[in-house]
Parts: sequence; structure tokens; C-alpha cells
Amino acid sequence: MRAVLQALVAVCLCACCGPLAALAAEITLDDRYPEVNIWPGVTVLSDPGKQLTLAEARQRLAEFTMPTTADSTLGQRRDAVWLRVPLSVSEASDGRWVFDVNYAVLNRMDLYLLGPDGQVLQQSRLGNTQLTSDRPMPSRSHAVQLQFQPGKAHELWLRVETVGGMIVPMTLSKDSTFLERALYEQMLQGLLVGLGLCLICYSLAQWLTLREPLLLKYAVLIGGGVLFSIVQFGIGAQFIWADVLWFELHLAPLAALMAAAGMSLFVEEALREPDQPRWFGAVMKGIALFLALVGWAFAVGWIDVNAVSKVIGTVGLAPALLGLPGALRRVRRGDSVGWYFIVAWLGYFIATTIMVLLIRGVVPANAWTLHSFQMGTTLDMFLFLRVLALRLHAVHELALRTAHERDHALS
Repeated sequence: MRAVLQALVAVCLCACCGPLAALAAEITLDDRYPEVNIWPGVTVLSDPGKQLTLAEARQRLAEFTMPTTADSTLGQRRDAVWLRVPLSVSEASDGRWVFDVNYAVLNRMDLYLLGPDGQVLQQSRLGNTQLTSDRPMPSRSHAVQLQFQPGKAHELWLRVETVGGMIVPMTLSKDSTFLERALYEQMLQGLLVGLGLCLICYSLAQWLTLREPLLLKYAVLIGGGVLFSIVQFGIGAQFIWADVLWFELHLAPLAALMAAAGMSLFVEEALREPDQPRWFGAVMKGIALFLALVGWAFAVGWIDVNAVSKVIGTVGLAPALLGLPGALRRVRRGDSVGWYFIVAWLGYFIATTIMVLLIRGVVPANAWTLHSFQMGTTLDMFLFLRVLALRLHAVHELALRTAHERDHALS
């Protein structure tokens, strides 16, 4: 009976108070806590026509609801979305906070800081479609310095529009904390991207000497993963192709397709053996060709990024599944190459699945999920490098054995 009464009370409260906006928490800014995740205070309003102004959105406050997706992500969507966050600032605070959205490939965000009386205190435009000179801060992520009034209530309003996954991990940080986190991320990206570039250079140099096709296919596989990371974490826009809008809107999906195509070619070459089914090589090459055609169609504007995401989430996983029987055959023969492939595919499958679920709004955006694909790619780099070494060793042993048999026949 008590449970029934509680349910009735909850229904009555919802009916009286309207949407779930009333359940959103007010975020308190206190200098003793130098970084605050403000997602718990977020309520959202869809703008399918992408025409609502700030004044019009404020008039529809009763229509704002709490997100139904995982934390810090709104999934894949074609509409624009308004986000509202109520804030209160401690009287002891100096009022200086850095607003940061740590997802570099969001296209456009309009930020408004409202004061106690509803007046607009600050307004900024963020996103990777903004010129470098127009960005509030020259950072890898989308950040702006905000000045709050100590002891007062404020509201943050953010309008987000993007063609990919609407992932919005928002924080408010003190200057020193924001800088420390930014430096850690830059160091991590420098380490992982630098490692990938070194492996690409190594494989290309070896290919020029040995002309072993597997080396070239390894370079394509690793190159796609490295390029994806450079785009996804804002390194390219910050240091390489600043203000080239086409790169920002196209390179991440193209890099993911390149990595998937490289995986297909690498698997076909590395698992080639006499007892392999005849169709295997043709299918794997066909998958790589199909992924290349999808990339071309996306590059010229025939399909959008949502179609590419569906291809990567389905066809992109096919090389690992199709190559699994060949890897298992090698395991049964005691060939360690099979085990390396199985472990690499397990990591690749988990990392890709997490990334796809993150983009679709199923899993929350945090440090682990945002870096999942990059970590999976790094794992594959090392495991496939070992496969490459074993393959080159086998080729070398075969050459020595052939030379020995030839010399024995001539003697």
C-alpha cells in the first residue's frame, strides 16, 4: 500500500510540475572543488527546424526534459539541441571558470552565460567549423573563459549542432586545473600518435627494402587508426590543417574506413595458407574495395556520416569475424600467430563496439570510452607488429631453406 501511495505521489508531482526539467540538479561552483562535471544539471530541448533563438528557447522552458541517453552524450541526431544548466556560485569564489567541451569534432556550439536577472553576460561560438582566429581559446578542445558573479545564480545555455555523434562532455574548471588536464592529454596524444607514426615509417622503410606486401598493408591499417586519433582529439586542427573545414568534416570517417580496409587486407595476407578456402581472399579484398567506395562516396557528398557509421559498425567488423576460422586453425596447429590475431580482434571488437555505442548515446562519455578506439588501435599495433615479425621470420627461414636445398642439389 505504501509503495502504491508513493507511486501516486510521483505521478501527481509529474503532472503538476510538467516535464522532468524539475528533476535536474543545480550545479554549485566552489573554488575548493576546481573541476565540476555539469552534466547532472543538464536539461534539453530538441530544435528540429534549427531555427530557435535564445529568447524563443527560454520561452519554451517548460518543454525542457532531462536527457534519456547516457551521461555526456545525446547520440546520433539530425536536429539542433538546446542545453540548459542552472548554476550557483559560492560567495568565496573569484568567479573565473573555464567552460570546456572535451570532444573536438563537434561542429558548432553557441554558448550563453545568463546572469541573475536573465541578462546575457557572455556569448561565445565554439566548434570545429570556427576559424582558429575566432575561437575563444587556442585549445585542442572547445573552451572559453567565463566570469561569474560570486554569490549569484546563473544559467548556462548551449545550442549544439553537429553531423556526427552529439557527444558533449562538459566541465567547468579553474584555470590551473584546466591547464593541467590539457597538458596530460597533449602528452598522451603525443605518445600514442608518435608511436603510431614511428611504426608507419618503420613498415614503409622495410617495404621499400623487402617488397613484402604485408608491410604495406600494415602501414595502411595503422595509418587509418593514427589519422582517426589525430582528428578525433583535435590535434590535426590545432597543429596541422588549421582552418581547412573539409578535413574537419571528412577525415575522421575516412580514417575509420581506411583502418577497416587495412584490417581486411592485412588479415587476408597474414592468414594466407594452402588449405584456406578459395573464396576467403576474394571476399576480404572485396570488403576492402567496398569500404574504399564508401569512402569515395562520402568524400564527394553522396552519403553522410551517419551512413558511414552504419557501414563501420557492420561491414567494418566483418574482417575479424571472417578471419576467425583461419586463426583458430593456426591455434590448433600450435602456430602463435593465431593467438595474436584472436587477442587483437577481441580488443578491436570491444574498442569499436564501445565507440559505436558511445556515438549512439548508449554508453557514457568519459576518459575511458572517449579513448577506447585509440587504445584498441594501439593494442593492435603491437600485436600485429608481432605477427609481422613472425611472418618476416618465416619468409627468411623459407629463403634460407630454399638456398640450402639448391646448394645441396648442385653439390
